[in-house]
Amino acid sequence: MEWYIKKGVVLNLNHFLERAIMSGDWNKKTINKEEFISLIRERIAIVSMERVKADIKRFISNPNVLNIWSTPYFNDLIAHLQVSAEP
Repeated sequence: MEWYIKKGVVLNLNHFLERAIMSGDWNKKTINKEEFISLIRERIAIVSMERVKADIKRFISNPNVLNIWSTPYFNDLIAHLQVSAEP
């Protein structure tokens, strides 16, 4: 998520909706930006940042860059999320 947001990649909400319905993670026919933000905040609140860091460490050359990763950091990062509902 951090990489996508920092690179300015726009989240295609329609694509996300299709995948979420297919996986059974969303049971409504629509989703808006506020609902998506709520979902991502819920996930951030329950994820173990230490487990995430441990999973990622082996793929990066400088694990110290992960020191900033925390619940508040990712919640702040969401403010920069770009969303499009275009197909």
